[in-house]
Amino acid sequence: MSRINTKKLKIGDVFIGGSNKILIQSMCNIKTSNVDQVVAQINECADLGADLMRVSVLDYEDCEALKEINSRISIPLIADIHYNHEFALKAIENGCKKIRINPGNITNKEHLLKIIEKAKENNIPVSVVFAIIRAESNFDAGAESRVGARGLMQVTKTTYEWIDYYRGATGAEWDDFYTPEVNIDYGTWLLAYLYNLFENWNTVYAAYNAGPNAVKKWLENPEYSEDGETLYNIPYGETSKYVEKVSSYRDGYKSVYDFD
Repeated sequence: MSRINTKKLKIGDVFIGGSNKILIQSMCNIKTSNVDQVVAQINECADLGADLMRVSVLDYEDCEALKEINSRISIPLIADIHYNHEFALKAIENGCKKIRINPGNITNKEHLLKIIEKAKENNIPVSVVFAIIRAESNFDAGAESRVGARGLMQVTKTTYEWIDYYRGATGAEWDDFYTPEVNIDYGTWLLAYLYNLFENWNTVYAAYNAGPNAVKKWLENPEYSEDGETLYNIPYGETSKYVEKVSSYRDGYKSVYDFD
């Protein structure tokens, strides 16, 4: 049987996807705020061979329970976030190694905007940030690519070091890049930098994927750009598909959520 080559992800101290061994994940069927029962079920599953566990986070009681649950279990805990952006932030704060979040079940636009407040600080359209995050990590804060890019916006260590050099260090360490606030801070700053450089969002998407130096060379080549400003042909197949995907995602977010 052949195995599909999937993206490598880090959840706590374990990796899934890529060439890593296949892990067993289970999910609690008990209300998360019932700490003792949830802990007992997780530990029973771990004894039976489970490598990862999921719990639903439906209210603030569930959020508060996560800290104690995490202190009493030995395998990574994944939080399924429903209806409130604050639950996602609280789950991360209380030790969950991964969050599963879909903007579709968080219906308050203002709450969604708070998750990506750095987009507003950097004057980046909200729809662009959501589209990039969906394309890069599908909203998985613990994602890590085959080249070592981390977090929601898949920032590489080289990019992190370059941004610290260019704009000044923020105090963030490389190990912090699974933290959404840190990752989005750097990712949105990079998007703002690229937009100031190219002033065209499709060109920015290409540069986010392939790097600005490659894009500059393409813009200088009449085979790829007629005016030196817009890419009409992208020589990298992966980057071409990436630009199409991000553009499509952005259109969807603008249509469904009325984002800018």
